[in-house]
Amino acid sequence: MFGIRQIPNTCRGLQQAVELTEDHNTFHLCRLSGFRPLVVELGPLMISVLRCHRIPLLLNRLTFQKTHNDRIKLSVINLSDNTKNDETVIAHSTGSVDGFDEKLDAWKLNNYGGNPNIYSSYAGDKLAVNVVDLSVPKVIPLSVDAPQSKAVYQLYLTQEVNGNEYQVILEDKHLNTFTDISNAAYSFQYDGGNNSGPRFNLHIGGANNIGIDEDEAIDNFVYQLDNEVFIHTDEAVYSTYQLWTIDGRLMQEGLINSSITRFSKPQAGIYLIQLKGNSSNKTIKTFLK
Repeated sequence: MFGIRQIPNTCRGLQQAVELTEDHNTFHLCRLSGFRPLVVELGPLMISVLRCHRIPLLLNRLTFQKTHNDRIKLSVINLSDNTKNDETVIAHSTGSVDGFDEKLDAWKLNNYGGNPNIYSSYAGDKLAVNVVDLSVPKVIPLSVDAPQSKAVYQLYLTQEVNGNEYQVILEDKHLNTFTDISNAAYSFQYDGGNNSGPRFNLHIGGANNIGIDEDEAIDNFVYQLDNEVFIHTDEAVYSTYQLWTIDGRLMQEGLINSSITRFSKPQAGIYLIQLKGNSSNKTIKTFLK
């Protein structure tokens, strides 16, 4: 007999209940603006009991789902009061496009009672569930809003995947740090937020990375987010990079001090990125949009 486990109340920020069917291997969302889902687990099945004071009949509606798609859960907790918490979900679906999709994604609703809010975003949309194609590298903006300035919060990650876990690097743009949150939680002091946009970026390494020569190791690849370009590489092997045009002009160069190095995107086109170290050099050919 399968045991039943109550999912923590952190799902209260979801605006839509998520139904995942095995047939299409994709997410199907039921629009439930104003509903508060209560979720329990029954072995491999998840039951969403949808409650609404305006439509009592929905009390008996059950949605069964099997979790086949890879899911990355980011949770935030107030370290001085662990009852104050929230979570957001990044899920994989092959072929999904960036941006809000009403059939896949779910809006973020603000929490209450002194709880923080965590959500990913795209073009200003706040998402509690963000379904993307993780077969290629992604940079996903991540925000944490909290009612208490100067309080210390902790971010931690859990993964429900079919194969190997994803490498997820958390970038704190305020402190200019990169942390492998796949292996360790990240604590930070909430500064009250500002108008410069999301404080964090999630760098998720894809299964089929772009910008890689055929003989290139999967640990070295290039990707971009809007007007920024990122190099993911081993800083113990390579110490500098150079950006060349396809016709041999050196556009810029810089130091590699961490596993992720960023620079501003040049004009769209095909480029060569040379990684240089004491004992190894690599060249990555990539197209920047």
